[in-house]
Amino acid sequence: MISLAFACMICIASYAQKFTFGPRVGVSQSKMIIKQNASNGQYDSGEGVFGLHAGVFTRFSGSMFYVQPEVLFSATGSKVTFSSNNNTTKEIREYKYNKIDVPVMFGIRLGAVRFQAGPVASLILKADVKSGDTTDDVKENYKDTRIGYQAGIGFDISRLILDVKYEGSLGEYTNNIAGQPTDQRTSAILLSLGFKIFN
Repeated sequence: MISLAFACMICIASYAQKFTFGPRVGVSQSKMIIKQNASNGQYDSGEGVFGLHAGVFTRFSGSMFYVQPEVLFSATGSKVTFSSNNNTTKEIREYKYNKIDVPVMFGIRLGAVRFQAGPVASLILKADVKSGDTTDDVKENYKDTRIGYQAGIGFDISRLILDVKYEGSLGEYTNNIAGQPTDQRTSAILLSLGFKIFN
């Protein structure tokens, strides 16, 4: 899928009439999704956790269509509530992740409004879980890379760009929690503000 996305990106870029790039920053709210629970208890998705992201974007534009690759550093997280099978244990576990995200957005522009969607590849740099006063490094439980997708709407206001996107997983983030087999995924809402170096 990523290979196809880059092939499309090269194709659109070859016909681009305009190129721009610049920095962008934003906030996100992410949530863990448990599709398969562990054998030692029940994991329930908790409240969303706010995160931050920052990086750079480029955009190759034609008269209507565009492609927008980005490279972002993201600090995100999620919470789950664990209940043991006999209900003797119930605790909130907070997960925190540092990662590099590389979304490639394909879109159509109608005036100042843009509609876009595309794949995102993520490289996990750090993963911790906090339970009570204890924090553990759990990066080894996670895949080094994962593939997801983003879709949303954007606005161009002079040199400013504003994007609101939903991000979902195309596969499991990890197949275990605390050594127990699970299917763990994440979803997120992202709000980003960018600035075009030139217009």
